Amino acid sequence: MITITGIIEDASGANLHATLHFVSLSTPLVGAGVITTNSDIIIKSNPADGTFSVPLAAGNYQVLISAGGKTSSFMMAVPAGSGYASIESLVSSPLVYTYSAPASLWNGVWAGSVQFTPLPTPAAPTAVEIPHTGGNVDSGAAHYSYWISFVTSVGETVVSSAANLALTGGVASPDKAISLSWNATPSGVTAVRVWRTFVDAGHTYDLAAFPAGVGLLATLPASTTSYIDIENTAQFAARATAEVPPLYNTTAGKFLDGNGAAMACFTDADIIFPGSNIRVKRNTGLQIYNPDTALWHTLVVSGNPPRLGIDAGNTHI
Repeated sequence: MITITGIIEDASGANLHATLHFVSLSTPLVGAGVITTNSDIIIKSNPADGTFSVPLAAGNYQVLISAGGKTSSFMMAVPAGSGYASIESLVSSPLVYTYSAPASLWNGVWAGSVQFTPLPTPAAPTAVEIPHTGGNVDSGAAHYSYWISFVTSVGETVVSSAANLALTGGVASPDKAISLSWNATPSGVTAVRVWRTFVDAGHTYDLAAFPAGVGLLATLPASTTSYIDIENTAQFAARATAEVPPLYNTTAGKFLDGNGAAMACFTDADIIFPGSNIRVKRNTGLQIYNPDTALWHTLVVSGNPPRLGIDAGNTHI
């Protein structure tokens, strides 16, 4: 005989004190002058942890499990031999509902819409100059611009509006820093990324040039709402990487290929195709990105006969 073992739980994972009814479907059996009739074995699971154990002869069984006024049933096949077997290894009828995707997304009957809701773009951080021991920011003709973005388990928001700070102290002064602060992060955020300019052309950063001259300053825990920047322009420029700030919001949803890689990302304004420089923008149409100018150009048709061209371009915003 095989000893069958298992645990009875409800859908929430709570252990159940359940009644298990094993009804043999392989009898009656006749052999050597012996008639083996139907077996009808009833046991209860352990009330402390939901476990059970029952020895059964080889054959097919219907299993009925009763708990909380409800009964579930399935079929089980027990092999000949001895030892132990976990009950799920002997199930001969499906226990779990298997979802089959429809052959098409549209069958001619209106049934609603698929909505992609991205995490809102964060508001611009607040930036002020403060006294700070060990701070090296310039207090002369230095200019700093800051952005933040929110990271989630599936993507990242586009960067916030910029916080531009023009220092007018006249001469470089030691022990100064920039204090950054922002609102508490919404639910679902796993990290906050802070971005900053590392090129100072003597004027407030020109947003039309974004993201040129912008680098990742820090990656912080989701619970963080402030950061102290002690680096002057030269110091940050020396360590800034080539990582580009997020130009579109990828927190809403994605179409994945068979390997799980994103083929398209949905935002509240457009559809982006990762790995390419193309997006489809609402109320605009197909656009192509130029990394040299950081501008999106819209395809246009003009003339008679018609000719395909592009417009002058606009920023990611």
